Amino acid sequence: MQQLEKPRQGYKLVKSFFGNYEEIPQEWDFITFSDIASIKRGASPRPIEDPRYFGKGRGWIRIGDVSNSYKYLVKTTDYLSELGESKSVPVNEGDLIMSIAATVGKPIILKMKACIHDGFVTFSNLSSDINTEFLFYLLTKIENKLKSLGQHGTQSNLNADLVSRITFAKPTLKEQQKIAEILSNIDDLINNLEALIEKKKNIKQGAMQELLTGKRRLEGFSGDWEVKTLSECGKITMGQSPDSEYYNNKGQGLPLIQGNADIKNRETIIRSFSSMSPKKGKKGDIILTVRAPVGQVAKASFDCCLGRGVCAISSKNDYLYYHLMFIENKWKSMSTGSTFDSINSKELNKLQLKIPKLIEEQIRITTILSEMDNEISELEKQRDKYIMIKQGMMQKLLTGEIRLV
Repeated sequence: MQQLEKPRQGYKLVKSFFGNYEEIPQEWDFITFSDIASIKRGASPRPIEDPRYFGKGRGWIRIGDVSNSYKYLVKTTDYLSELGESKSVPVNEGDLIMSIAATVGKPIILKMKACIHDGFVTFSNLSSDINTEFLFYLLTKIENKLKSLGQHGTQSNLNADLVSRITFAKPTLKEQQKIAEILSNIDDLINNLEALIEKKKNIKQGAMQELLTGKRRLEGFSGDWEVKTLSECGKITMGQSPDSEYYNNKGQGLPLIQGNADIKNRETIIRSFSSMSPKKGKKGDIILTVRAPVGQVAKASFDCCLGRGVCAISSKNDYLYYHLMFIENKWKSMSTGSTFDSINSKELNKLQLKIPKLIEEQIRITTILSEMDNEISELEKQRDKYIMIKQGMMQKLLTGEIRLV
């Protein structure tokens, strides 16, 4: 980005650590992380396998502990002994840390006493005019830029000196607190929606367990169900990968679906095309992976070319889609206890399913589960909308484009 000729009134132009020019409010400071904190790298006891280092003391924070955490960390997998603590770097509740190896640039605020692995740095001795949550959101905003700074060897990594030299725009403490409050409120909305989505998914899973096994029958239906093979329930088309010379990213031919990498949120996605399609699936078909992992279920969002890692199944209604989804995690037990990486057409055709005899009962079950899916989908759209709002707010608030004070 080239330097702007002239900043807006009330703003000044600064050059960031990342090389781009930014407009920030005239009264904001432009400083480095070393100006507001001591950046210290963690340490790992060596050899790491020595049992003497582990016990019931402080938690020992490793990359795996923060991978699925957001904002706060309340527990760790491992805990250190006094000897282990003496070989690492202690951090306390309320401290801010950031990963600098493997998962680079992920900030976390601690809700516990712990020690940090050498894949982290801690922002210790934080200045009294810095709000910790403001700093968390600031680091979150530049997380992708920090990843790009990683020195790429066997894994990405940063170092404490580099982190110390990164620049940022610092509002007054009062404005920091206001910014953090706004972003925290949006986070609360997102987290509440996440919890509700998880609850609805669990309810749906329970409904599938009852309705797709006949444990609970819907009003007006009775009698035994029948056992049918998969080939009797729908038309199966096994995939066949075209030669690689036909692959392209220019939209020529049909989207190529080869396996679980081409599936997201139970729908097919487009990663590449094939100008020649020996086997085709139609929009609305069930897509089933037949190579590791076997049994993942999705719906074809469009007509597609079927690679050898999948098959397409067409059926009269969505009952088979939900039934295959229900048994998705049971393929290992269906393979007589042995782990397998693929399933062939003969094995697939003879797969036995116990299903309602009446199409009407199948449709009623499908309608209930489909309504649950629609409710979950709407909640996910709301969550994604708030995530987008939050991204926009971080950009505007943390650069001073929008002022709160």
